[in-house]
Amino acid sequence: MSLLRYRAATAEGHILSGETEATPEQLRDQLEDCGLRLLDTEESRASKRVGKRWSDLETAELARDLATVVSTGVALGEGLRDIATQANPTHRELLAHVVDDVERGRTLADSLARCGARFPEQFLAAVRAGERSGTLEQVLNRLAEFLEWRAALRSSLIPALAYPAGLLLAALGLILLVALYLVPKIAAPMRSSQTKLPWVTEVTLAISEGLASYGPLLGALLATATVGFVIARRFESGRQAIDGAILNLPIVGGLVQKAAGADFASSLGTLYRAGLPFPESLELIARSTSNRAMSARVADVREDVLTGITLAEAVRRRLQLPPLVGRQISMGEHTGTLDKSLDRIAAQLERDLRLGLKRLVAIAEPAALCFAGAGVGFAIFAAVLPMFRMLEAIRR
Repeated sequence: MSLLRYRAATAEGHILSGETEATPEQLRDQLEDCGLRLLDTEESRASKRVGKRWSDLETAELARDLATVVSTGVALGEGLRDIATQANPTHRELLAHVVDDVERGRTLADSLARCGARFPEQFLAAVRAGERSGTLEQVLNRLAEFLEWRAALRSSLIPALAYPAGLLLAALGLILLVALYLVPKIAAPMRSSQTKLPWVTEVTLAISEGLASYGPLLGALLATATVGFVIARRFESGRQAIDGAILNLPIVGGLVQKAAGADFASSLGTLYRAGLPFPESLELIARSTSNRAMSARVADVREDVLTGITLAEAVRRRLQLPPLVGRQISMGEHTGTLDKSLDRIAAQLERDLRLGLKRLVAIAEPAALCFAGAGVGFAIFAAVLPMFRMLEAIRR
């Protein structure tokens, strides 16, 4: 959500203006419920002037600094001003607006929320709950730990597969270069002299000619598929279907599921410690989960909890997580140690994820090397063997 300025018209034609925190769709619905028609809207200057959304690590650093301010008993506005002096220019400007709002009597959570969509909704909700319950220091420290953990988890996913993917792309580029350019150049004199080509070269030439003939069609199909994918991702139903397909992929889907499950458990544990009720916590997690299929499942968990079903049973029904997860949540609910149970679940799924990544990399690297070696070797043989044939013909 962002801080939006809007103009609306009444049924009598009077023009009203205002400012509220909402998405454009939510704002339109709210105004229609009040009998108003939205004329135009724009992001307020308070949102525009603070730059892009903060990363998890930047938000974690702010949370730790704020926890230190709260623990020392320094006035929040004064402490924020000290924090701002150490920040980069963009963050310094944002924190200056937060300081102004805090000193005017707004709560910390409301002041941060007025900066627009620069902080995760979970972060703002937990800070608001910590202020209400008087446990702001503990909540901020917990948020910092959670955000640092999530940043480390995400940063470990891409580098783990970067080397095999890069190797495959480099090998594919070399194979295409040899097949489409080098082999036809070398084989052309032998074809003109009716010399029989090696079968390796014949196969490569057939592939090269096929790509040359049908390349535009293949390119058009690839471009159409890419555009269709991008368009589908813009619609909620399409994005949910794509993300659901990713969750069902062999090997990779299981890793994505474990990453989403660890994020779910850690997020819920953080919000639970902050004192937020389950329905509100689950709604926040559903809105902030990047995988829309997983988001829909978390929303289903929320609906089940609202009907009176226990959290453990709802998780068993809706989330494709190991059975031990449901048992640990059930044990935590019965013993009053749900926060610790959720921490154990997050740690367990993270361990499983890291182990799964190591296994995937252990398989992917040799497989990529074998594919690259076989493909490049085949292409080189296709280019070199005709040269040997030509040398033999010359000697004779």
